Amino acid sequence: MEVLVLLKNGLTYAEIGSQLSIGERAARTHVVNIQEKLGAANNAQAIARAFKLGHLRPLVPPPG
Repeated sequence: MEVLVLLKNGLTYAEIGSQLSIGERAARTHVVNIQEKLGAANNAQAIARAFKLGHLRPLVPPPG
């Protein structure tokens, strides 16, 4: 799930890898696995489906 959140936040594979202390290739593999599980053709579609399925939630600004 953490990989999906980082992807949603616009991080590159290299940045995701750095955040998770894994290599860029491992980060890309995680993203590809997420795409396959969600039946998505690309990152944008994976993020959209994750929102639709409730795996991701939009940021809600604080009231006021």
